[in-house]
Amino acid sequence: MKKILLTLLMVAMASSSFAVVEGSKHDMRILDSDAEVRICAYCHTPHHANVTGGYKPLWSHDLSIQTFVPYESDTFNGDDLGAIDPMAGPSLLCMSCHDGAIAPDAYYGDPGGNIGVEADVWNGYGVGQFGDMTNDHPIGFDYTYSYANDTGMSTDTAVFAELRDPAATLASQTSDVYAITKIEDVLLNEKIMTCASCHDVHNRDPLGYNAADGYFLYGQQQDSQVCTMCHVK
Repeated sequence: MKKILLTLLMVAMASSSFAVVEGSKHDMRILDSDAEVRICAYCHTPHHANVTGGYKPLWSHDLSIQTFVPYESDTFNGDDLGAIDPMAGPSLLCMSCHDGAIAPDAYYGDPGGNIGVEADVWNGYGVGQFGDMTNDHPIGFDYTYSYANDTGMSTDTAVFAELRDPAATLASQTSDVYAITKIEDVLLNEKIMTCASCHDVHNRDPLGYNAADGYFLYGQQQDSQVCTMCHVK
């Protein structure tokens, strides 16, 4: 009986994931559907996946080989904050499409078309085009280290801290869908900031977004809630 219930639960979870990808900007069928009209296959495969290197969840898509230059400013230097790699974890997977070079339909060893080389289907260049991440939110740094050393305007971090505790939940900043999700839960190895720390790539609907204006964000853009998930403002 327990096995039956577990199987039903797994099917339900898979169906839920499918439902929120279907019709979203990650539904690659709007670009170039294959004969089976599949959704998951553009990124994942149950067999013969690309598992070379680090974080590769049964990956079927071509991976970017560009060298990425991360964001840096007078007030932020990732090297001082335990930076390991701007493409750590799922971020490199995101650049499979968002580097502005690899076509979204390049998977299973097929080079795909030229969509994404010059612009994506929503008429915008890839986020990391030509490896340039200098105008994007920094990733690949240690958030927990940043928090532990965050003195803001004072040595009293409890009063003047500019970052929220990694153990804090997203509940007050997002929807009830993430009521028990903590900041550390969306960090790679509970510490590294990645693309997936802001974007839930499989979930289109939790914040009431639709396929036209959704960005898979954990927090609403209204009142900058997505920013205040981590930043104290």
